[in-house]
Amino acid sequence: ASGDRARVRLAEIALREGRPAECVRYARAVLARDHEDRDEVLRLLGRGYEMLNRPRAAAECFAGRLPQP
Repeated sequence: ASGDRARVRLAEIALREGRPAECVRYARAVLARDHEDRDEVLRLLGRGYEMLNRPRAAAECFAGRLPQP
């Protein structure tokens, strides 16, 4: 849905601007529903977790799995 695409873009912007918690929030909201670009959103979420110093959660994302919040 277009709302999901907007959330993905907002997550990308938040990450680029150094707001990883906001990135994680947007990405998780998208992943709560079935999304066609799941792998892309998981990578974005993983980068957000990296910036939050949560390497285990980031690794889960990069492996294609959604970690526990």
